[in-house]
Amino acid sequence: MTYDIVIENLCKNYGKVHALSGVSFKVPSGSLFGLIGPNGAGKTTLFSLLANFITPSSGTIHILGQSSQHYSSLYSKISVLPQDAILYKNRSILSQLCFISRLLGMSHGEAKRAAQEALELVHLEDKRHAKAGELSHGMSKRLGIAQALLGSPKVVLLDEPIAGLDPALAKSMRDLIVSLKKDRTVIVSSHNLLELQEICDHVAILSKGQLKACGKLDEITGCHNQVYYQLTKNPPLDDFKLSSVIQGCSFNEHSMKLNLIYNHDEIPLAELNSQVFQYLHKMGIGILSVSSGSSLEDSFIKLIEN
Repeated sequence: MTYDIVIENLCKNYGKVHALSGVSFKVPSGSLFGLIGPNGAGKTTLFSLLANFITPSSGTIHILGQSSQHYSSLYSKISVLPQDAILYKNRSILSQLCFISRLLGMSHGEAKRAAQEALELVHLEDKRHAKAGELSHGMSKRLGIAQALLGSPKVVLLDEPIAGLDPALAKSMRDLIVSLKKDRTVIVSSHNLLELQEICDHVAILSKGQLKACGKLDEITGCHNQVYYQLTKNPPLDDFKLSSVIQGCSFNEHSMKLNLIYNHDEIPLAELNSQVFQYLHKMGIGILSVSSGSSLEDSFIKLIEN
Protein backbone atom coordinates (compact mmCIF):
# COMPACT_ATOMS: atom_id res chain seq x y z
CA MET A 1 0.00 0.00 0.00
CA THR A 2 1.22 3.51 -0.83
CA TYR A 3 0.55 6.60 1.27
CA ASP A 4 0.02 10.17 0.11
CA ILE A 5 0.40 11.63 3.62
CA VAL A 6 2.72 10.39 6.38
CA ILE A 7 2.59 12.14 9.77
CA GLU A 8 5.17 11.24 12.42
CA ASN A 9 5.20 12.37 16.06
CA LEU A 10 3.52 15.67 15.20
CA CYS A 11 3.26 18.24 18.00
CA LYS A 12 1.89 21.77 18.08
CA ASN A 13 2.11 23.93 21.18
CA TYR A 14 0.67 27.34 21.89
CA GLY A 15 2.64 28.33 24.94
CA LYS A 16 1.74 25.81 27.63
CA VAL A 17 -1.23 24.50 25.62
CA HIS A 18 -0.52 21.28 23.72
CA ALA A 19 -2.90 21.35 20.76
CA LEU A 20 -1.33 18.18 19.32
CA SER A 21 0.86 15.71 21.18
CA GLY A 22 2.85 13.07 19.30
CA VAL A 23 0.32 12.35 16.55
CA SER A 24 1.38 9.76 13.97
CA PHE A 25 -0.63 8.17 11.16
CA LYS A 26 -0.69 7.55 7.40
CA VAL A 27 -3.28 8.38 4.75
CA PRO A 28 -3.48 5.73 1.98
CA SER A 29 -3.32 6.91 -1.61
CA GLY A 30 -6.75 7.19 -3.22
CA SER A 31 -8.61 7.03 0.08
CA LEU A 32 -11.51 9.13 1.31
CA PHE A 33 -10.19 9.86 4.78
CA GLY A 34 -12.31 11.25 7.62
CA LEU A 35 -10.74 13.47 10.30
CA ILE A 36 -12.87 13.27 13.45
CA GLY A 37 -12.72 14.90 16.86
CA PRO A 38 -14.80 16.87 19.37
CA ASN A 39 -14.25 20.60 19.87
CA GLY A 40 -10.75 21.17 21.21
CA ALA A 41 -9.46 17.83 19.93
CA GLY A 42 -6.79 19.41 17.70
CA LYS A 43 -8.63 18.70 14.46
CA THR A 44 -8.46 22.27 13.16
CA THR A 45 -4.81 22.53 14.19
CA LEU A 46 -3.98 19.34 12.27
CA PHE A 47 -5.92 20.57 9.25
CA SER A 48 -4.03 23.88 9.36
CA LEU A 49 -0.69 22.06 9.60
CA LEU A 50 -1.54 19.90 6.56
CA ALA A 51 -2.50 23.04 4.64
CA ASN A 52 0.73 24.78 5.73
CA PHE A 53 -1.22 27.61 7.35
CA ILE A 54 0.90 27.06 10.48
CA THR A 55 4.14 25.19 11.23
CA PRO A 56 4.57 22.32 13.72
CA SER A 57 6.43 22.66 17.01
CA SER A 58 8.03 19.28 16.29
CA GLY A 59 7.48 16.17 14.21
CA THR A 60 7.20 15.76 10.45
CA ILE A 61 4.61 15.80 7.68
CA HIS A 62 5.31 14.27 4.28
CA ILE A 63 2.81 14.83 1.48
CA LEU A 64 3.28 12.98 -1.81
CA GLY A 65 6.78 12.09 -0.68
CA GLN A 66 7.73 15.73 -0.04
CA SER A 67 8.45 17.22 3.38
CA SER A 68 6.09 20.01 4.36
CA GLN A 69 9.24 22.08 4.96
CA HIS A 70 9.46 22.33 1.16
CA TYR A 71 5.81 23.19 0.64
CA SER A 72 6.41 25.34 -2.43
CA SER A 73 6.85 22.16 -4.48
CA LEU A 74 3.34 21.06 -3.44
CA TYR A 75 1.37 24.18 -4.39
CA SER A 76 -0.19 22.66 -7.48
CA LYS A 77 -0.57 19.18 -5.94
CA ILE A 78 -2.56 19.92 -2.78
CA SER A 79 -5.64 22.11 -2.36
CA VAL A 80 -7.70 23.27 0.60
CA LEU A 81 -11.34 24.18 1.12
CA PRO A 82 -11.67 26.00 4.46
CA GLN A 83 -15.01 25.75 6.25
CA ASP A 84 -15.91 29.37 5.53
CA ALA A 85 -14.30 29.87 2.13
CA ILE A 86 -15.38 33.21 0.67
CA LEU A 87 -15.06 34.56 -2.87
CA TYR A 88 -15.73 38.13 -4.03
CA LYS A 89 -19.51 38.57 -4.13
CA ASN A 90 -19.61 41.03 -7.01
CA ARG A 91 -17.46 39.16 -9.53
CA SER A 92 -18.49 36.26 -11.73
CA ILE A 93 -17.50 32.86 -10.47
CA LEU A 94 -15.82 31.99 -13.78
CA SER A 95 -13.56 35.05 -13.66
CA GLN A 96 -12.58 34.30 -10.07
CA LEU A 97 -11.74 30.67 -10.79
CA CYS A 98 -9.70 31.81 -13.80
CA PHE A 99 -7.80 34.24 -11.57
CA ILE A 100 -7.03 31.50 -9.01
CA SER A 101 -5.89 29.22 -11.84
CA ARG A 102 -3.51 31.91 -13.09
CA LEU A 103 -2.05 32.09 -9.57
CA LEU A 104 -1.32 28.38 -9.93
CA GLY A 105 0.86 29.18 -12.92
CA MET A 106 -1.54 28.45 -15.78
CA SER A 107 -1.70 30.43 -19.01
CA HIS A 108 -4.86 32.39 -19.79
CA GLY A 109 -6.23 29.61 -21.98
CA GLU A 110 -5.32 26.87 -19.50
CA ALA A 111 -6.90 28.83 -16.66
CA LYS A 112 -10.19 29.24 -18.52
CA ARG A 113 -10.34 25.55 -19.42
CA ALA A 114 -9.51 24.53 -15.85
CA ALA A 115 -12.21 26.82 -14.44
CA GLN A 116 -14.84 25.52 -16.84
CA GLU A 117 -13.90 21.89 -16.13
CA ALA A 118 -14.10 22.46 -12.37
CA LEU A 119 -17.55 24.05 -12.70
CA GLU A 120 -18.72 21.10 -14.80
CA LEU A 121 -17.53 18.64 -12.13
CA VAL A 122 -19.67 20.35 -9.48
CA HIS A 123 -22.60 20.94 -11.90
CA LEU A 124 -22.37 24.73 -11.89
CA GLU A 125 -21.48 25.25 -15.56
CA ASP A 126 -24.80 27.03 -16.20
CA LYS A 127 -23.95 29.53 -13.43
CA ARG A 128 -20.48 30.40 -14.70
CA HIS A 129 -21.39 34.04 -15.41
CA ALA A 130 -23.32 34.51 -12.15
CA LYS A 131 -21.80 36.58 -9.37
CA ALA A 132 -20.71 34.66 -6.27
CA GLY A 133 -23.11 36.72 -4.15
CA GLU A 134 -26.07 35.48 -6.20
CA LEU A 135 -25.51 31.80 -5.37
CA SER A 136 -27.47 29.84 -2.81
CA HIS A 137 -25.72 28.32 0.20
CA GLY A 138 -25.60 24.91 -1.48
CA MET A 139 -24.20 26.35 -4.71
CA SER A 140 -21.57 28.26 -2.72
CA LYS A 141 -20.46 24.99 -1.13
CA ARG A 142 -20.14 23.40 -4.57
CA LEU A 143 -18.25 26.45 -5.82
CA GLY A 144 -15.80 26.03 -2.94
CA ILE A 145 -15.12 22.46 -4.06
CA ALA A 146 -14.69 23.67 -7.66
CA GLN A 147 -12.03 26.08 -6.41
CA ALA A 148 -10.31 23.22 -4.57
CA LEU A 149 -10.20 21.12 -7.77
CA LEU A 150 -8.38 23.68 -9.90
CA GLY A 151 -5.13 22.34 -11.26
CA SER A 152 -6.12 18.69 -10.71
CA PRO A 153 -4.55 18.38 -7.24
CA LYS A 154 -3.55 14.93 -5.96
CA VAL A 155 -4.61 15.71 -2.36
CA VAL A 156 -7.75 17.67 -1.46
CA LEU A 157 -8.53 18.90 2.08
CA LEU A 158 -12.21 19.67 2.74
CA ASP A 159 -13.17 21.28 6.08
CA GLU A 160 -16.86 20.81 6.95
CA PRO A 161 -17.97 20.74 3.27
CA ILE A 162 -21.53 19.59 4.07
CA ALA A 163 -22.24 21.76 7.12
CA GLY A 164 -25.50 23.72 6.94
CA LEU A 165 -26.96 21.95 3.90
CA ASP A 166 -30.50 20.57 3.76
CA PRO A 167 -30.85 16.76 3.37
CA ALA A 168 -31.24 16.80 -0.42
CA LEU A 169 -28.25 19.08 -0.97
CA ALA A 170 -26.21 17.16 1.60
CA LYS A 171 -26.76 13.91 -0.32
CA SER A 172 -25.77 15.59 -3.57
CA MET A 173 -22.61 16.91 -1.91
CA ARG A 174 -21.77 13.49 -0.45
CA ASP A 175 -22.11 11.91 -3.89
CA LEU A 176 -19.85 14.60 -5.32
CA ILE A 177 -17.18 14.08 -2.65
CA VAL A 178 -17.22 10.30 -3.17
CA SER A 179 -16.70 10.83 -6.91
CA LEU A 180 -13.59 12.93 -6.25
CA LYS A 181 -11.48 10.10 -4.87
CA LYS A 182 -11.34 8.37 -8.25
CA ASP A 183 -8.30 10.45 -9.17
CA ARG A 184 -7.04 11.78 -5.83
CA THR A 185 -6.85 11.45 -2.05
CA VAL A 186 -9.55 13.36 -0.18
CA ILE A 187 -9.46 14.29 3.52
CA VAL A 188 -12.75 15.44 5.02
CA SER A 189 -13.17 17.06 8.42
CA SER A 190 -16.70 16.99 9.84
CA HIS A 191 -18.73 16.84 13.05
CA ASN A 192 -21.43 14.78 11.32
CA LEU A 193 -20.32 11.21 11.96
CA LEU A 194 -23.27 9.67 10.14
CA GLU A 195 -22.23 11.47 6.95
CA LEU A 196 -18.60 10.42 7.36
CA GLN A 197 -19.65 6.81 7.88
CA GLU A 198 -21.49 6.92 4.56
CA ILE A 199 -18.60 8.27 2.49
CA CYS A 200 -15.24 7.47 4.15
CA ASP A 201 -13.17 4.32 3.86
CA HIS A 202 -10.56 5.38 6.46
CA VAL A 203 -10.78 7.61 9.56
CA ALA A 204 -8.57 9.13 12.24
CA ILE A 205 -10.07 10.02 15.63
CA LEU A 206 -8.51 12.75 17.77
CA SER A 207 -9.25 13.69 21.37
CA LYS A 208 -7.44 16.26 23.52
CA GLY A 209 -4.65 16.55 21.01
CA GLN A 210 -3.93 12.83 20.86
CA LEU A 211 -4.69 10.19 18.26
CA LYS A 212 -7.21 7.67 19.63
CA ALA A 213 -7.59 5.48 16.55
CA CYS A 214 -6.74 5.39 12.87
CA GLY A 215 -7.48 2.83 10.19
CA LYS A 216 -10.07 1.37 7.90
CA LEU A 217 -13.62 2.41 8.77
CA ASP A 218 -14.90 -1.15 9.02
CA GLU A 219 -12.09 -2.00 11.44
CA ILE A 220 -12.79 1.03 13.64
CA THR A 221 -16.51 0.21 13.78
CA GLY A 222 -16.04 -3.56 13.92
CA CYS A 223 -18.02 -4.11 10.73
CA HIS A 224 -15.42 -6.66 9.58
CA ASN A 225 -15.73 -8.92 12.64
CA GLN A 226 -18.81 -8.06 14.71
CA VAL A 227 -22.49 -8.72 14.14
CA TYR A 228 -25.56 -7.93 16.24
CA TYR A 229 -28.79 -9.96 16.26
CA GLN A 230 -31.88 -8.55 17.93
CA LEU A 231 -33.74 -11.55 19.33
CA THR A 232 -37.13 -12.42 20.80
CA LYS A 233 -35.68 -14.55 23.64
CA ASN A 234 -32.48 -14.90 25.63
CA PRO A 235 -30.02 -17.21 23.80
CA PRO A 236 -27.78 -19.87 25.43
CA LEU A 237 -24.40 -18.09 25.22
CA ASP A 238 -22.35 -21.16 26.21
CA ASP A 239 -23.23 -22.85 22.93
CA PHE A 240 -21.81 -19.92 20.93
CA LYS A 241 -18.64 -19.88 23.03
CA LEU A 242 -17.89 -23.46 21.95
CA SER A 243 -17.64 -22.47 18.29
CA SER A 244 -14.07 -22.12 17.00
CA VAL A 245 -14.97 -19.16 14.76
CA ILE A 246 -16.60 -17.15 17.59
CA GLN A 247 -14.01 -15.08 19.44
CA GLY A 248 -16.46 -13.45 21.84
CA CYS A 249 -20.16 -13.18 22.56
CA SER A 250 -22.45 -11.21 24.84
CA PHE A 251 -26.15 -10.49 25.24
CA ASN A 252 -27.79 -7.23 26.28
CA GLU A 253 -31.13 -8.01 27.91
CA HIS A 254 -32.23 -4.38 27.70
CA SER A 255 -31.89 -4.16 23.91
CA MET A 256 -32.30 -7.95 23.42
CA LYS A 257 -29.21 -7.92 21.19
CA LEU A 258 -26.77 -10.78 20.83
CA ASN A 259 -23.28 -9.58 19.89
CA LEU A 260 -20.87 -12.02 18.23
CA ILE A 261 -17.23 -11.28 17.48
CA TYR A 262 -16.04 -13.70 14.82
CA ASN A 263 -12.91 -14.57 12.85
CA HIS A 264 -13.67 -13.13 9.41
CA ASP A 265 -10.66 -14.95 7.94
CA GLU A 266 -12.24 -18.31 8.79
CA ILE A 267 -15.89 -17.65 7.99
CA PRO A 268 -17.69 -15.12 5.75
CA LEU A 269 -20.47 -13.11 7.36
CA ALA A 270 -23.12 -14.66 5.09
CA GLU A 271 -22.14 -18.17 6.18
CA LEU A 272 -22.04 -17.16 9.85
CA ASN A 273 -25.52 -15.65 9.56
CA SER A 274 -26.82 -18.83 7.95
CA GLN A 275 -25.47 -20.97 10.78
CA VAL A 276 -26.76 -18.62 13.48
CA PHE A 277 -30.21 -18.41 11.86
CA GLN A 278 -30.50 -22.20 11.67
CA TYR A 279 -29.39 -22.68 15.27
CA LEU A 280 -31.71 -20.01 16.70
CA HIS A 281 -34.61 -21.36 14.65
CA LYS A 282 -34.11 -24.81 16.20
CA MET A 283 -34.08 -23.16 19.64
CA GLY A 284 -37.36 -21.39 18.91
CA ILE A 285 -35.72 -17.96 19.07
CA GLY A 286 -36.79 -15.36 16.50
CA ILE A 287 -34.50 -12.74 14.92
CA LEU A 288 -35.94 -9.24 14.59
CA SER A 289 -32.92 -7.53 12.98
CA VAL A 290 -29.29 -8.02 12.04
CA SER A 291 -26.55 -5.37 11.83
CA SER A 292 -22.79 -5.50 11.32
CA GLY A 293 -20.52 -3.63 13.70
CA SER A 294 -21.40 -0.51 15.63
CA SER A 295 -22.02 2.97 14.31
CA LEU A 296 -19.11 5.34 13.87
CA GLU A 297 -20.72 7.55 16.50
CA ASP A 298 -20.78 4.72 19.08
CA SER A 299 -17.18 3.78 18.28
CA PHE A 300 -16.15 7.44 18.53
CA ILE A 301 -17.78 7.92 21.93
CA LYS A 302 -16.17 4.76 23.36
CA LEU A 303 -12.74 5.83 22.15
CA ILE A 304 -12.80 9.40 23.49
CA GLU A 305 -14.23 8.27 26.85
CA ASN A 306 -11.29 5.90 27.44
